[in-house]
Amino acid sequence: MDSINDIDMPETDPVPETEAAPQAAAAPVAKEKKPRKSKKKSVLTIVLLLVFFLVIAPVGTYFGTYLMAIKNAKDGNFETADKLLLLKPLTDKHDNVLLIYIDAGKLMDSGSYNEAALKFYGISSYEDSLKLAKECSGKHADKLVRNDNFNEELDWGYQVSGYDTELGKKIELNARYHLAASELALYKDYSSDRILAISNELQAVYDQGCEEAFDSYVESRAGVALYYAHMGNYRKASDIIETVKDYNDKTISLYEDVARMIFKEGENLYYDGDFEAAAEYFDMVSEYSNAASYMAVCNDLNLASVSSDYESYLIDAFGYYDVPDVGYVIFKNSKVADKYFFGEWKSGTYYYRLEQGQNGKGNTFYTNIPMIDFSENDSFYYKENVFCAGTSYAEANRPCFTFYVNSYYEMSIYCEKNGQTYYLCRQQA
Repeated sequence: MDSINDIDMPETDPVPETEAAPQAAAAPVAKEKKPRKSKKKSVLTIVLLLVFFLVIAPVGTYFGTYLMAIKNAKDGNFETADKLLLLKPLTDKHDNVLLIYIDAGKLMDSGSYNEAALKFYGISSYEDSLKLAKECSGKHADKLVRNDNFNEELDWGYQVSGYDTELGKKIELNARYHLAASELALYKDYSSDRILAISNELQAVYDQGCEEAFDSYVESRAGVALYYAHMGNYRKASDIIETVKDYNDKTISLYEDVARMIFKEGENLYYDGDFEAAAEYFDMVSEYSNAASYMAVCNDLNLASVSSDYESYLIDAFGYYDVPDVGYVIFKNSKVADKYFFGEWKSGTYYYRLEQGQNGKGNTFYTNIPMIDFSENDSFYYKENVFCAGTSYAEANRPCFTFYVNSYYEMSIYCEKNGQTYYLCRQQA
């Protein structure tokens, strides 16, 4: 066996040095091609990144903030929503209603309720715009009321009616109430018929649903009553004031004015001797002052003039000590005076007396108190509390006696003949 050293190995050609060089040089050429491929990939990556950051990312960010803006606007955070809209021109292209909604909300937050209301009405179908429009309309109307701008409130009602008839009419109604009520508060001349127009307007707005007008309407009715009192229509004044007199301090005060005028008219009739008419006036204001006592005295004196039981009525009339001059007014009514004098009167010494009675021809009169000189053609007439002589009532201008009544039972007579006063007492039957 041959040793390994003895084995013939095939001979190999030696690598020529001149051929090895090109192979060694080929390797670097292959390595230079790899960088050119990486550069293409890098450019693509940069382009994609630029597209992402310049187009895709901003668009994504915009829509993200846009959605957040919508949420904030719905939650009432209008200022925040406004700041979240990064590209408003873009929003204006695809959702301009949102911009109006947010703008209206900002106006509302700043207190510009009228401007906000009009914007909300313009997009009333969007979200809760109609609700916010109504709310802003009401707040603006309230603001005008607080500043006493009632004419502007009325104009605002007309403007709102173009968008919301029901609310606009309500604002108009309230404005009409405020205008009428404010005029009533300043009204002083109750002899002017302007109070009638004010009262009619307050009644109209109350009847149309403005319940707030009721107090002013009642006060205006008291004013109307005072107006009719100034016009001399006391019955109408009384009928009106009786329905409202105790409503509040203002109506109580106006009732006092009306009652005072009616009471005064009753007093005038009382002192004129027209007891029947006077009693009617005192009855109109029976709760005022001592009108009830006056009414009772007038009724008694009126009954005394026509009743055979005159004595009891006269006694009752003198029983009302809070009514002055009962004796004086007796002479204002000849029928009552005749009844008062009827009977026998004597002085304390029983020396002087006066008697009045009746016969078939009329009243008889006798006295021994000195009388003035008179002629055969003279007659005697009562002219209120003076007993005068003359040929007729018109010519009876010569006073003889002047009567002063102290009570039903006592009177005094001043004598013109001697200038003396005689005290007489009624003699009981």
